[in-house]
Amino acid sequence: MTAAHFGWVGCGAAGGPGPVEAAWPADAQAAARLWPQLLGRAPAGLLLQPPDAAALQAWADWATPALAAVCAARPTVLLCPPDAPGGARAADLARDEALAALGLQAVLPDGLPPAALAASLGFAIVRHRLDRPLRQLAPLDAATGLPSRAQLVPQIQQMLALREREPAPMALLLIELPELAELRERLGEGATALLRRKLAVRMRAKLRGSDVVAVDGPTRLAVWLARLDQPASAGIVADKLIEALARPLQLGEAEGLRVHPRIGFVVSGPGMLDAEHLWQRALAALDGAAPLGSKVFFVPAEGRADAAANDPGDPAV
Repeated sequence: MTAAHFGWVGCGAAGGPGPVEAAWPADAQAAARLWPQLLGRAPAGLLLQPPDAAALQAWADWATPALAAVCAARPTVLLCPPDAPGGARAADLARDEALAALGLQAVLPDGLPPAALAASLGFAIVRHRLDRPLRQLAPLDAATGLPSRAQLVPQIQQMLALREREPAPMALLLIELPELAELRERLGEGATALLRRKLAVRMRAKLRGSDVVAVDGPTRLAVWLARLDQPASAGIVADKLIEALARPLQLGEAEGLRVHPRIGFVVSGPGMLDAEHLWQRALAALDGAAPLGSKVFFVPAEGRADAAANDPGDPAV
C-alpha cells in the first residue's frame, strides 16, 4: 500500500494522492452517519481535511467511537484546514483529541509539498502496521473512543520491562470524577461520554505526546506518564491536570458544568514489574485523596527527588 491508496474526506486538493471519498460532514449528526459508511468502503487509507477552522474546532464533538473504528481499520491522517489560525495551535487542538482518543497516525499542516505529503502518508502506513498488535489487545472504550484499562495495562507491562533494562521513572495517575455519575443521570450516557472526551482534551494539553489518557470505568480516567525527568515531576503534572479539569465546561445548553477531580498516583521504581500491582497502588493512593481537587501519591523511597518541571526542554503537546 502506498500514498496513492489514500482517499480524501473533506476539502481534497488538486493533485492529491487519491480520490475524494466524501465531503466533510456538515454537523455531528452527518458525521455520525458518515463514519460507519467509511468502514466498508475503499480506499485502504483516509486523509481527513476539515474545510475551515470552525470545522476543526468541532472535531472533539464529532470524534465518535465509529470514527475510532475507522482509524483502527486503516491508516488515517488529519490535515489541518487552509484557514486554520496559527498552524501550530490548530495542529495541537487536533492532536489533543485525535491522537489521544482516536489513534490517528498523523496530524499534518496544510500546504505540504506533494513529496512531503507522500512521505508523511507513507510513514502513517508504517505506523498503522506497527500499532496493530496494540490495537488488537483490547477494544477501545465503546462510549468515548478512548483506550480502555484493558488496553493500557499491557502497554504499561511492556514499558516496565523496558525500564528494568533502561531505568527511568514513569507514573500512573488515576483521576476520579464523581460528578460524572450525577451528570449521567441528568444528561444521559451520550452527553456524559462527550464530556469525558472534552476532559481528555484538556488533559492532553498538559501532557507529552508519549503519554496516554485512558478510561477506567464510568467516572474515572487514567494517565500513563511514559517518561519523567525525576519522580517528583509526577506531582507537578497532577497539579496541572487538577487545574485544567476544574475549569467550567459547556455542553450544549448546559453551561458552568464543573468537576472536582481526585487524583491518586504511583511512580514506578526498581523492582516494579507488575502493571496490575502498580494499578492497585494507584487505586490505594486514590482512596486516600480527599475531594475537591486533591492528590495523594506513592513514590518509592529510593526514587525521591526534588520537585521539577515535567521537562522544560520538551513542551507539552
